[in-house]
Amino acid sequence: ASHGGRSQRSDETYGKTYGSAVSPTNCGSGGNFSSENFTYAGGGAVKIIVGGTMLVDGEINADAAWAQYYTGSGGSIWLDADALTGSGSIHANGGNCSSYGMGAGGRISVTVRGASDLSAFAGKMEAYGGFLCNAQGVVSGYSEGTPGTVYVKTAADQPNGGTLTVASKDGIFKPRTPAKAMTVVPAELLCDDVT
Repeated sequence: ASHGGRSQRSDETYGKTYGSAVSPTNCGSGGNFSSENFTYAGGGAVKIIVGGTMLVDGEINADAAWAQYYTGSGGSIWLDADALTGSGSIHANGGNCSSYGMGAGGRISVTVRGASDLSAFAGKMEAYGGFLCNAQGVVSGYSEGTPGTVYVKTAADQPNGGTLTVASKDGIFKPRTPAKAMTVVPAELLCDDVT
């Protein structure tokens, strides 16, 4: 299933992306395996607005569920605070699976109104596509789900500026049909930096 990135379907085409990179509110799409009438949950959606400093030492999770095949896409996380601190994890990853059809990454947006960067946050933010792995999460192969988007806007950015990151886990992205696999950069952004 697709969301911030695209995911491969059974006919080896890729679905379309949807939702906003700047103000994401959509849940991830559910995956399915129609010949056996199974459906698999996509990631949820969360929006948190804090008037002061947001401390994330735990986990904010909008990942899709693991399944045997054709998993869902990551959901949405939208955070808005004066500053972000802590060493936790913020993730909206596509569903991993043990066969084929991994879900695409979701969307994360973080705005810090009172800080010029995220140096006070020592944690991680990720919207990876799903990987081939077992039910215990041990990665054993390629990814068909493309990465989603992570957008960060600080007090130092221009009104329509920010940093948009599209990255796969450990730099690994091995689709079966690489010419069709891509993450679309949203037209709503005029970013200072795209990585």
